[in-house]
Amino acid sequence: MPKIEFIASLPDILTAITISGEGATRVKFDIPESEIANAVKLILLKGHAFRVSITTINEDGLVELEEARIDAR
Repeated sequence: MPKIEFIASLPDILTAITISGEGATRVKFDIPESEIANAVKLILLKGHAFRVSITTINEDGLVELEEARIDAR
């Protein structure tokens, strides 16, 4: 499957990241309308494990040097 990329941010809500009692974690994203076509490709991965890699960008859309990696299994 080709790489899925889109711009997103964490919403300013308490439930943006939730951890259940069973140790599972859910993350919610705010995705601008211009990115929806790429974001909906995630539906193809329903039921499959995949790797998430987060690269931060500044207000001008330029990639910043810090990168956080998250493994979703």
